[in-house]
Amino acid sequence: MESLARYEKNRRSISRVTFIYYIEPQLLSMTIYLLDDDEVQLIYLSSVLEKNPSYHVVGKQMNTTMAIQEIQALKPDLLILDIELEAHNGIEIYKSLQHKPFLILCTSHLEFAIDAFALNAMDYWVKPVSPERIFSSLARVENILQLQQQNAISRELNYQQDSIFVKEGTTYRKLAIQDLMYIESLGDFSEFHLQGQQKVVALVNLKTLELQLPSTVFLRISRMHIININHVERINTQDIVVKGKPLSIGKTYTDTVLPTLLASQLVIKRKL
Repeated sequence: MESLARYEKNRRSISRVTFIYYIEPQLLSMTIYLLDDDEVQLIYLSSVLEKNPSYHVVGKQMNTTMAIQEIQALKPDLLILDIELEAHNGIEIYKSLQHKPFLILCTSHLEFAIDAFALNAMDYWVKPVSPERIFSSLARVENILQLQQQNAISRELNYQQDSIFVKEGTTYRKLAIQDLMYIESLGDFSEFHLQGQQKVVALVNLKTLELQLPSTVFLRISRMHIININHVERINTQDIVVKGKPLSIGKTYTDTVLPTLLASQLVIKRKL
């Protein structure tokens, strides 16, 4: 209820706040190549994939020689590959590729699973594979591609290495990244907490900001907060103190937050 009250308070005072203008991320179009010596399987996969407009099948082949040439030329994001091809082994074909897209292996047998994970395959399908399994696997690939696009999206934001720009009327005000301590979610809004107890409310959600802000400086620690790692004062397994303000670490973020914060830091244990 407290969060809802804060949301309503900010909504009513919307004419008095400064908004940060941001670029909406483009719909990700994932390019996919299919290699299988079973024509029925190719038709089935194509029919399933075309149901999602963000999936673009750029090529499909039963002929391995042609497929290798096309994969090198087209450079797809994802290769869905049959293991047991006529006179060829799909795993060996993948190893020979210069351009190695994300990989999903598809087969009628289970015994190649270890080989699949040795190639860092995103998934291992045993025929027949359901549409639900297909979409679940491809969603994981999409998530990784979105993270890889993070830097490109950040460059589209109108900020320099040490600042972002806030639009006020017809002018842009530079906001130093070093002054931004943490960002708090207010539903569709986000509240930026700056040094000197300043606050700025923006009509943008935390998920969008997580993609657009530079990941070398900002870290998502929960559903509610993104922090500037340069303002962290203390860390434990439950919360992070940012300029005297304790912020809880979300349960689903615990495994990544502490290693990320401590990875590049010198850690000295004090003798008790």
